[in-house]
Amino acid sequence: MLVSFFAPPVSADDSTTVQQLINALSARKFIQRETATLELIDRGTSIIPLLEKNIPQQNYEGITRSIHVLVQLSLQVKTAQFGSGNGAKQALDVLAQSTDNRIARRAATALTRLNKIREEEALAEFRKLGGWIERVYTRIGPNSKYVIRMYLNTSWRGTEEDLYLLTWITTAQELLIEGIDLSGNWMPIIGKMRNLESLVLKRCKLQDQLFSEVRHLKQLTNLDLRYCPITDTGLQHITSMTQLLYVKLYGTLGTKAVAESIRQGAQADVDYRQGAFLGVGCRQPPGPCYIESVQDGTAADKGGLLVGDIVTGFDDRKVESFLDLRKIISDYAAGDKSVVHILRLGTPHTSKINKVDQAELQVSFAEHTGGVLVTDIKTTCPLYIAGLRKGHIVGNMNLAEIHTPKELLDQYKLAEKGPVQMVYYLMSKKLEISVEFGEWE
Repeated sequence: MLVSFFAPPVSADDSTTVQQLINALSARKFIQRETATLELIDRGTSIIPLLEKNIPQQNYEGITRSIHVLVQLSLQVKTAQFGSGNGAKQALDVLAQSTDNRIARRAATALTRLNKIREEEALAEFRKLGGWIERVYTRIGPNSKYVIRMYLNTSWRGTEEDLYLLTWITTAQELLIEGIDLSGNWMPIIGKMRNLESLVLKRCKLQDQLFSEVRHLKQLTNLDLRYCPITDTGLQHITSMTQLLYVKLYGTLGTKAVAESIRQGAQADVDYRQGAFLGVGCRQPPGPCYIESVQDGTAADKGGLLVGDIVTGFDDRKVESFLDLRKIISDYAAGDKSVVHILRLGTPHTSKINKVDQAELQVSFAEHTGGVLVTDIKTTCPLYIAGLRKGHIVGNMNLAEIHTPKELLDQYKLAEKGPVQMVYYLMSKKLEISVEFGEWE
């Protein structure tokens, strides 16, 4: 099988001379082999089709020299050196798939050597055209690890021909593209990046049919699509990619049905969301949905949510844990508006109880979202002496989080004699906070 590339036409007489030079690559005398090798290199890319055609008839020496000629011709290419105009590289790609192990092995070795040389040149050109490449610690699925990431955004100044740079940078494990129209030759080129483990596309224009090229990425384990207008038709292409482990679909035009098809077909962990982003970090279950962090400039920050607030509901839906919150938000899109129901406990107070014996505490409690609510307390109770009053809410006893009256009493009994720490709140307020969702970064 011959590859298709542009090369100057070869005349009949010149073809005869080229054939003689190719035959001489397998000659007995060293001087004939060496002269023919140098002459073929000097003649340039026009000899590639005939050279490739004759390789199966060469002896071991002839095969080795033919491969060497192709490597040198590939390195000589100055125009479109990384693109489809590099016919010598294309010929090596084909020869590396040969059923003749003598040819395939030597071509594969040559490609490895050639790729290393070209990758250094490609990296320099890639950066010059507005791309970034760096080693980053990033989250892939539920875990984080260091990867070599290539990053492209709207500052990219390359042409479609320059896209072939991507295929030469084989050390990259992750490709992140943001805000670019991926029509034309983008997806076919991305499909040739066979070493990619992670592909992240944010706010990119995608065509359903061209997205099928991702099926060629046999090493891909992580796929992250955010706010890309791809439909079920395009997403169906990945249902058979069983090497996928993690798939994120945020703000696409796909449905829950296709997300489930991917989950079943590819056996991947699929995180499907309409695309709404609130901007809070919350305590993991079990236990109430305590807000532990609020990101600046997000819907949560603009709406007035605070660290320490407990989310109890969303519109007319109840929230009992962070898992509930995540599931509910996944049904909202960026730009949607909602009302968040919260319990605000106010400033925590810390006090020390002087425990002298195991006498029963003279206090009554009721369960409360923020811990336990004091419903009655005697003035002789050690907790009263420490500052606790009726209506206060205890959230922590003996350095343990409290959710029920039994847990509080058990922690007090377990504590050694002497000072026992208690954290409580004077009051709580139920609030309704209006938010307008943003987008994930």
